[in-house]
Amino acid sequence: ALRWVRPLAEDAEITADLCFCSATLHPLVTRIRMPQFFAGPENASAVKKMGCDAMREYFQLVEDRLADRPWWYGETWSAMDAYLYWVFWRVEGAEFPVNDYPRFRDHARRMEERPSVQRAMEREDRMTAQLEAEGLAFTPPSVST
Repeated sequence: ALRWVRPLAEDAEITADLCFCSATLHPLVTRIRMPQFFAGPENASAVKKMGCDAMREYFQLVEDRLADRPWWYGETWSAMDAYLYWVFWRVEGAEFPVNDYPRFRDHARRMEERPSVQRAMEREDRMTAQLEAEGLAFTPPSVST
């Protein structure tokens, strides 16, 4: 049986990219979405502002990467695109200025056209509605930046 094998350097790049999402973007998302958990409600605005200020640099990095390609790795969709979409979607819902990054925004809209993403979002909506009906939904407080 033939087995396709990627070069080790490509594996390392993929791992590094996913680490960028998990160790850099993901923590900033939390500071933007739920700032009150870091320094209490009285300091939530400052935490969110710092998270947004830091996230701008990384959104620009993604914006630049998508300048000449539809997906993170070019013409091929990958799990990296799914993680980036999650980041985009979470901060968009927290009023981060995603429209300042039109390529990243277009990437998110392409993601939303994928049937797998549509199914996942439908499940998310059903689960959110169930949590709301049971009084268990978490709604982050509105925090200005």
